[in-house]
Amino acid sequence: MQGKLKGYENNPEILEELEEAGIDINQWLDYSETQYFSLESGKSTLAFSETISAPLNRIQETINSYAHTIKEVLKEYRPELSGFKVSLEDAKETEEKITKMLEELWKAEAEGNEKKAQGIEKGIIGLEKKLENIKTVSLWDKLLGDIAAWQQLKNDVIKAQDNLMENENKLQEALSGKLPSGKMIQELKEKANKAKEEMREKFDLLDTRIEGFKDRVQGMIDPALGAKRTEALIQGIELKVAEQFDHYKTDRTTIGNLFSEKSDKEKGKLENQPMSIFVWARNPDIDLYQGNYSPCCISIEQTGRPNEPDSTIADYNTDLGVQIVNIWNETKNEPVTAAWCWLGQDKNKEPAFVVDNIESNTLYSTNYPEQLTKELFDYLEKYAKSIGVNKIVLGGKINNDLPTVKQLFKMPNSKSTYKKIGGYNREDGYYLEAEDDRVKLIWEDKKSKKEKIKKKEEKKEIIKIEYTDVHLKQISKEDFNALKQIERVIYNDENLILGQAMVEDIKRGNGLQYSSIIRGKRKGSDKFEVMG
Repeated sequence: MQGKLKGYENNPEILEELEEAGIDINQWLDYSETQYFSLESGKSTLAFSETISAPLNRIQETINSYAHTIKEVLKEYRPELSGFKVSLEDAKETEEKITKMLEELWKAEAEGNEKKAQGIEKGIIGLEKKLENIKTVSLWDKLLGDIAAWQQLKNDVIKAQDNLMENENKLQEALSGKLPSGKMIQELKEKANKAKEEMREKFDLLDTRIEGFKDRVQGMIDPALGAKRTEALIQGIELKVAEQFDHYKTDRTTIGNLFSEKSDKEKGKLENQPMSIFVWARNPDIDLYQGNYSPCCISIEQTGRPNEPDSTIADYNTDLGVQIVNIWNETKNEPVTAAWCWLGQDKNKEPAFVVDNIESNTLYSTNYPEQLTKELFDYLEKYAKSIGVNKIVLGGKINNDLPTVKQLFKMPNSKSTYKKIGGYNREDGYYLEAEDDRVKLIWEDKKSKKEKIKKKEEKKEIIKIEYTDVHLKQISKEDFNALKQIERVIYNDENLILGQAMVEDIKRGNGLQYSSIIRGKRKGSDKFEVMG
């Protein structure tokens, strides 16, 4: 497959620029090493609050993006939405009660039960007054109020996570201390479990509010703007956040499983399963669906950019400057993690192996984050060394499934940003998260970097000057005066004490009697020059 792609679009130029950057393109394209390991939960030391961080952070980003997108799309219609009044309470329920009570009233009157009829009449009057007093606000304010409500719930979930983390840290500190009190340990466990349950309740409420808003927002706007306009703007909103809500669905399920016993059961099934890591083969039957095994922006049905008809995964498949490193479940015979990689250069033309982002089936990344990260990074280091690159960087956004958020924050920041070597096969480029953006440093071979710089310096062309009629002669006063001017320039520095002493000697003519110079003619010149 790769052989056929070498002549496709801009691939010849991409490969040429990779070679010029010192990349071993044969190893880059055909790295054949496979690394094997088995899943082992014993290697994980993560607390629950940290395990849940990756999916929760993505959900937080999705909610923020959804709120921003709604406001941006709807602000064009603000005058109309502000002029349309809606009730703060649902009047429909009250109206249904009145209808039902009217039926009971007619039945009581038909039966001649005046006492019952009078009681029902009073009830109807009370409900009618309630309808009259239901407060109304503009639809614009109602929408902003609903958005603010679930934004506040999102903040409550994050605070609950912080509280859980604090309690888990206290428990861990107590367990690692000398002779911890059994009573104290029990109390700390109870506090941690209570904090976990509070977080679960808040998250469930947040999820219910978000889904409820999504279900009813079109019906809220429809009476104010009309069916066609409302449908169009809702589609516009959904298109802009489609990728993030794909993640949201997966992350919501993952978090739900982590809070339940289902997660432990599923983890038990994965224990000791054989895994492997290797570079993809660009097999269209498998690799076009890479993004579907770990739902993300490059799944086959996604474009990666709103309103664009391109296919990101097809771009990656056909660009020889892009590679994917897979973690593969040998038992299920399917990919579970994909590291999207490309080769970049900083402003000084220094190359780096760029891991754009890492997408994973969250069943694996939440249960085995530390082990998967270590195995993957070890493999990437060997791959980078084989192609002649001494630096690996990772896109610094927290939407990566690996490593954990805590691990990501601990990683040092790279001082450089990177641009893809060789450009793209598409004029308007690709969606690369790490290009021209902040990145984290995974690995750097500083020794190799120094040796590389030294070799570059050694390779610099030395200009050779050929002289003829070379001879030695006693120095003249004219020559001596010329040397004095040169020495003044060289040693005219207050810190060069010895040099200044030499200038003083020259001023006094010391050494004139026993000094000689070497002269010669530069090739193509009739004039003698002082050579030494």
